[in-house]
Amino acid sequence: MSLADVTSPASYWQPLWSESSGGSVQAAVRRVLATIYPEPYENERRQSPRFPFPYLVQLQPMSSDGSSRQGASLVVVGKHLSETGIGFYHPRPLPSRIACVTLENAGQRASLLLELLWTQFTQHGWYESGGRFLRVLESC
Repeated sequence: MSLADVTSPASYWQPLWSESSGGSVQAAVRRVLATIYPEPYENERRQSPRFPFPYLVQLQPMSSDGSSRQGASLVVVGKHLSETGIGFYHPRPLPSRIACVTLENAGQRASLLLELLWTQFTQHGWYESGGRFLRVLESC
């Protein structure tokens, strides 16, 4: 299913799982973003602004219900980060559509469950992927 096939964007973006007691996804991402962009980022017209995020991100593939690890973790290269999701580059296909991503910067750390929504192969031999955050996790 592609985003173009979705008839009701609001219902599509509802989380599959409820938030854990660790706080909201948006609050966790804001803490990391505040260490990089102390001033509001004004060059964005999307409903959920994206911020350049050229940092290494740890990605741990997870089972389809998000409860257990699946295989070895890998490091991906961030592209954009928003309060609702992340875009990133990686050198090989990902083994799962569900993963735990760990964002870190200046002492702020957030582990978030991610649902992979799209992947494309780039002309440079890498993959570019993106997904939405589902909930905050204690750790990956």
